[in-house]
Amino acid sequence: MVTGNQTELVLYQGIPVPQPAKFRYSPAFVYFVAALSVSGLYSIITTLASLSVVNKPHLKTKLLLHFIFFDVG
Repeated sequence: MVTGNQTELVLYQGIPVPQPAKFRYSPAFVYFVAALSVSGLYSIITTLASLSVVNKPHLKTKLLLHFIFFDVG
């Protein structure tokens, strides 16, 4: 998404002119990449934390409390 460059044909006074379509031209793409990065990082963190609970079950209550605060915030 970030590194992809495309060329679109745009009609300019009836003549098709190639126009580059880059990532930085659309705020929706910037938001999409930022949101996807944040959610991916959060899923990695929660997966690693869940795996650590399997190894140390006595931390389960504390970890669940932290997850509740992170999800609300």
